[in-house]
Amino acid sequence: MNSEQVLSALRAGGLHPVRAETVSPLDDMPDLVMRGTLDDFIGAVKALEEKVVFVNVLILEETNFFYLVGSDGEEEPDLDEIDPSTDIIDLAEISADFNEYRKYLGCEYMFILSVYFKIHSLTYHIPEDWWTEFQSLRTSIAEEIEEQREGQREREPRDRKRGRNGRSGKQRPN
Repeated sequence: MNSEQVLSALRAGGLHPVRAETVSPLDDMPDLVMRGTLDDFIGAVKALEEKVVFVNVLILEETNFFYLVGSDGEEEPDLDEIDPSTDIIDLAEISADFNEYRKYLGCEYMFILSVYFKIHSLTYHIPEDWWTEFQSLRTSIAEEIEEQREGQREREPRDRKRGRNGRSGKQRPN
């Protein structure tokens, strides 16, 4: 599916789609995420007697191939505190499987449809299948990275007690 097909389906459903670059619900307006099919969403919008659907199209970018260590991906990191040499990891260097997704750079990977009514919004996500696979691979590798870093943090105090060469901190008399 591409954005023109999504827009055509909305128009065929008697709705007036409005493309949006970003959709940011207000803090006091909860965003309700629709479960079901696109036809279910169209039916819900009609039942709400709404005519406008905001369409947010997400596109795969080079930054999607990098992982910020310690981030959960939900909040924006403080860029002043990032050390690019240790905190940003190119996931394709860890798993060659990521390179097969580079063919999708610049491609649409998800369509977020939103309708605003009263004090709520109703949203429906349409991800591409390859994006779901990409995200699954990215998540599993990120978890591995975090587990390795946690193991390193657990070993560091023991290594410091032993000294740099791994021996006891006591030195032998000559």
